[in-house]
Amino acid sequence: MLRSRLIDRNVGAVPSAMLDCAAHMLLYLDDPASLQRAALRHLLEKLDASRTDIGLGSPDEPMHRIAVEEWRDGAPDRGQGREVPNRHPAVQIVWRSNGPVYLDIQNDPVLGTLRTATLGRGVRAKLACRIQDGGRVIGMVCVDAREPRGDWNGQARDYLNTMTETFIAPILRASLDCAETRAPMPLTTAEMAVARLVAAGMTDKQVGKTLGKSPNTIDNQLRSIRAKLNVANRTQLANACWALL
Repeated sequence: MLRSRLIDRNVGAVPSAMLDCAAHMLLYLDDPASLQRAALRHLLEKLDASRTDIGLGSPDEPMHRIAVEEWRDGAPDRGQGREVPNRHPAVQIVWRSNGPVYLDIQNDPVLGTLRTATLGRGVRAKLACRIQDGGRVIGMVCVDAREPRGDWNGQARDYLNTMTETFIAPILRASLDCAETRAPMPLTTAEMAVARLVAAGMTDKQVGKTLGKSPNTIDNQLRSIRAKLNVANRTQLANACWALL
């Protein structure tokens, strides 16, 4: 099971916040975009970045397209859907590297023709890492800052490498692999939203507040969920929810 392989076996080996993020990502295994956003929000905070993004693809495609991004309030640009030349040396160096690459946008000569546009978006430093699980290249994750961040060559670089290699790559691959082949869920979309939050440990009151629903609505949905999944309590419901993912 993915949770056992990725979460349980890494307890004590990686920071607890990283494990918590990975567990949250697994709750959205059937929703690749939400899964990526969970990872990007985590990296945004842990690396004190101004913006993070993930683009799916491979080194051989002509353009690299940003699929999902997260930013801090006041970030200068929202570039979801933006494309950059994938064959550019600054992009290819990330594809070819076995770990994160730090780029000083103002001074790194590899930026070349991408320098002006990148500086124009307020980006002064970038940490980028190939997303690869086994022999399959999935995409690229990027972390941006508004100021030069020489410190990103140290612990921050190691953190991004571990997060990407240990959790983002295998979880995202599993999500993409099952996106087209997943059997229909026995729960409705609304019920699945409730079940996810219960599996994450929320009380009924917290679930209702998070989803903006009344206690009666949550109670009725939980009754329906328990009946459909043939479970009697919250622990069984949580286990059944994990089994669906």
